[in-house]
Amino acid sequence: MASNQERKKPATWDVQETECFLAIIKELQVIALMDGKKFRTSEIFKKVEEAFKSKGYQKTPTQLLDKFKAMKKRFKATTEALSVSGAGTKDKVKCPFFEELSEIFGHRPIVNQSGVDST
Repeated sequence: MASNQERKKPATWDVQETECFLAIIKELQVIALMDGKKFRTSEIFKKVEEAFKSKGYQKTPTQLLDKFKAMKKRFKATTEALSVSGAGTKDKVKCPFFEELSEIFGHRPIVNQSGVDST
């Protein structure tokens, strides 16, 4: 039941925590681990938790995964907004760690499956 309570209550993150988290994500090559399907997501974020703890921060694997998913979603939305003709760089403001996330997710293509062109 503790994990249900953790999900309901979002963790508060400061800038240093977020920067450290992103550095760990890069260092542990989390994206490659998740793509490889050799490890479960829970195992990967347990490793992230251990590394995060060694830096002096306290977050659960669930909180770390939630943060990862939220940042990925925000990055994707910002990238999609920037890919639209006429979009300005003001959309980067909506994703405060855009540059760092670009290094992590940048090699991945954004696929929009909005429909099939019938022409």
